[in-house]
Amino acid sequence: NARNFFRKNIFFDIFSVFLFHAVIVSVLFLLVPRKQQLEIIQYASLSVPLVFYLYLIIAEASSMQATFGKKALGIKVSDLNGDRITFGTSLTRNLGKIVCNLTLGIGYLIGIFSSRNQCLHDTMADTLVIKSRLY
Repeated sequence: NARNFFRKNIFFDIFSVFLFHAVIVSVLFLLVPRKQQLEIIQYASLSVPLVFYLYLIIAEASSMQATFGKKALGIKVSDLNGDRITFGTSLTRNLGKIVCNLTLGIGYLIGIFSSRNQCLHDTMADTLVIKSRLY
C-alpha cells in the first residue's frame, strides 16, 4: 500500500533526525547557563529543517544510498543506471523536494503517473528510488 509506504518512510526519517536533534539540544541545555537556554531553543527550531535536509542529502549520497527510513523499507536512491548518486545530485534531488512542497504536493503525485514512478524531484535530478538487493 503506497500510503503506508510513505508514512513509514517519513516516520523513520523524521524520527531519526528529531532524535539526533533532541540529544544535541539536551546536551547543550546541560552545558549552558540558564539565561542562554532560550536562545538555544530559538536556534534549535530554526536548525531542524536545515539538519533534516542535510541528513537526507548526505544519507542518499552515501554508500548506503538511503536514509534510515528507506533502508528499513529495503529501498535506495540511485541514478538512472542504478549507480550511487553524487553529493551534487542528492542536493539537486532534495532541493527539488522543496519545489514539490511549493506545488502543494503535486510534484509528489507525478510519481503515480510516471512510467518509472519518478516524482518531480527525481525527474529534476535524474534519479530513481529502487529496491535494494538483499545480500
